[in-house]
Parts: sequence; C-alpha cells; structure tokens
Amino acid sequence: MFLDSRALRLTLALLVLATALPLAAAPAADSPEEMLRRYFEECLDKPGNYSCLEEYWATGKVDGVQQSEELRRSVFPDLDYEIVEILVDGDRAAVRCKVTGRATGPAAATAGETGGRLEIDEAFFYQLKDGKIESGKPFSDRWTVARALGYTITPPQSAD
Repeated sequence: MFLDSRALRLTLALLVLATALPLAAAPAADSPEEMLRRYFEECLDKPGNYSCLEEYWATGKVDGVQQSEELRRSVFPDLDYEIVEILVDGDRAAVRCKVTGRATGPAAATAGETGGRLEIDEAFFYQLKDGKIESGKPFSDRWTVARALGYTITPPQSAD
C-alpha cells in the first residue's frame, strides 16, 4: 500500500522528531550509580553471596563488610534492599533504601523475640576511589530494629 504525500510527510516528520528527542540518560555501565546498584543486587540482595565483595570494595575492606552483613543476616535472613535513590557527588555517594525482613535467624532468639517484621528506611554513605568503595557507613532508625526484635521502652515511674 502506498502512502499519499501528506501521510508520507507526516511519517517522515515523526521519524525525524523521534530521533531528535533526547532520551532519558541511563547511568553509564561503569558509572558510580550503576556500580552501587550492581553491588546491592549482586551482594546484598543475595544472602551468602560474599564472593562478589572483592569486586566492589577496596583492598582490606572485604572482611569487615562480610562480618557486618553476616551479623545482619543472622537475625534477619530474608533481608531485602529496595533502592529508592542513589546520589553521587564526585567521590562520595549516598544510597537510600527500603529494607525489609523478618527476625527469624538464629541470632534473633538470643537478641529478643523472633518473628518480628522489619521495615526500615536506611541510608548508606560511601566514599569511592578508583571505581571501588573505599569506606561506607549505614544510618537507620535503630529503635525500629529493636522493636522488630520485641524490645520495648518502659518510661521511668515518678517517685511521687
């Protein structure tokens, strides 16, 4: 079927317009944003997958990161990290996550009650160097974690 000249002009105009529009830029494959996203997906969202830590962390940092994650998983074995946003400024980065899990691990019984549901917003701040994480620090509401383990606060009683 042949297009009339008006339809042909319209089709060509749409093709030109479509190729001229800027596309939303996805992070480059080797960008800090993409590296951090892969780190969360490959290392943190897969329990026990610590062999990948060396790919993302600077030399000498892997053991501490692994111990920290093993401790978290000993209480909350089903932790899930959902990335909300990643911000990068030069060699510094922040990752904000929604972290969920249930206190069913072996350490949960010694830490408090078992079975408590954890749902927490957590931020991780990283120092990057040569395409790897040089240092990192998580920040979250620790009281929410304690409540998931069954802890409560009893206000002091007045002396009256």
